[in-house]
Amino acid sequence: MTTREITEQLERIASIDIDNFELNSSELVDRWTSGGVGFEAVEPILLFMENHPDVYVGPPGALVHFSEKFHRHGYEEKLLESLSRRPVSHTIWMLNRLVNGTNEPATRQRYVDAMIRARSHRLITPDALDDINSFLKRLGGGEADQENTWERGSASAGSDRGNITDQD
Repeated sequence: MTTREITEQLERIASIDIDNFELNSSELVDRWTSGGVGFEAVEPILLFMENHPDVYVGPPGALVHFSEKFHRHGYEEKLLESLSRRPVSHTIWMLNRLVNGTNEPATRQRYVDAMIRARSHRLITPDALDDINSFLKRLGGGEADQENTWERGSASAGSDRGNITDQD
């Protein structure tokens, strides 16, 4: 399936019944899975989230779970690219899930740094900014010195499980 077809399918279910997007996207992901759709869907999913920050995709929802199947297989890079284009609440939550599920300190720092950069992005939504500030605060730093203090409080951010879970 092409990225254009994936994008069209996402746009179609959003335009038909936005109130049931979470359910409809779950059914769409089931069709993708049975049809052999893979990593090629990750970028269109992230672009959809960027372009529709107010669409409720779930807690975290089928689209996130589908994307996370490609953890350690390119998903992280696509998510970081998305955040550099337009950070929105849902992609910030996805990044926080990576932070909480990462054991390797340098990789974890890379994700935290991406969150810090997103905080000053010119297109950041107010909700995404609130989410970032909340996550960074839980990681241990204050607003002024976030970059150097997150490690002191990393234990309060959740256990370092080494995988992505349904915890924020």
